[in-house]
Amino acid sequence: MTVPATGSVAIGLVPSLNRTNAGAATNALIGMAEAAEMARVFQEEAEAACLQAEEARAAAENGLLKQKRLSGQITLLRQIFGGTVGLIVMLGVLVVAQWSTGSEGEGLSMIKDVLLVLTGILGSAMASVFDSRKTGE
Repeated sequence: MTVPATGSVAIGLVPSLNRTNAGAATNALIGMAEAAEMARVFQEEAEAACLQAEEARAAAENGLLKQKRLSGQITLLRQIFGGTVGLIVMLGVLVVAQWSTGSEGEGLSMIKDVLLVLTGILGSAMASVFDSRKTGE
């Protein structure tokens, strides 16, 4: 038995290797195309998730801003209510003092008028907090 030369063995194998390489190259190209398509789909999903996250952040910021504004309004209403109650108490004290002294003096009635004006100012401030004509909401 004779051993063929190295060149003839290589030449005999080349056609089968070329067919195998062509099939592998085709499979590799198909795999690369599928991978590119999957990458594009994942990128689109990531962009959609990013947009949803941005919308959620904006909604959370708006909610926080509304909560902060409402908290400020509640604090203002508490202060206005305390001031109104304080002015009414002072008016009551003045009325009792004027009744107990029996005087119809100008000093006490002037203070009473000032307290009534301040009560009106606080009342209008409280009404402006609940004004429904605001366009910001």
